[in-house]
Amino acid sequence: MLIPGLMQTYDYARHLMLAGGISAGEAEQNARLRVGRQHVVPKTRLLALIGEHALRYPPCSADVMVEQLDHLRALATRDNIEVRVLSYESPLPMRFGSWVLMEFTRARPVVHLEHYDASATITDPKSVARYQGAVATLREAAMSPADSSALIADVLDTMKGTS
Repeated sequence: MLIPGLMQTYDYARHLMLAGGISAGEAEQNARLRVGRQHVVPKTRLLALIGEHALRYPPCSADVMVEQLDHLRALATRDNIEVRVLSYESPLPMRFGSWVLMEFTRARPVVHLEHYDASATITDPKSVARYQGAVATLREAAMSPADSSALIADVLDTMKGTS
């Protein structure tokens, strides 16, 4: 439903936080923190499975979304980042909200959940394994990176016509 946090622009993140009802000052601070975490992106392999809804029905103004989609397209050209879009008819794991599966070379994998006003980390191996299975299911169901980039470009062209 949303662009992943590690891929969000400052204005997109700020808008989400304001829409969530927090104060402008807190939204600005939290958006800076979220964007500040992006320093890890060049150092890691990132697979972003993004629902088509997040592209077509932005939670922000068209000009903010145009900037966000431009940023997403630029990220998708990096060798360590794979962006794949899931259509509206995506498999069930996509419909349960956003989550991040983090796999490490020297530690066990974990799942991070972000909710409206809180977050949680899942470390139980059986639970994490279910999320790993969900990633495999979603990756198989998702559009190819090339088709995903083409869809993002089409949505961006449409947005530019309305901003």
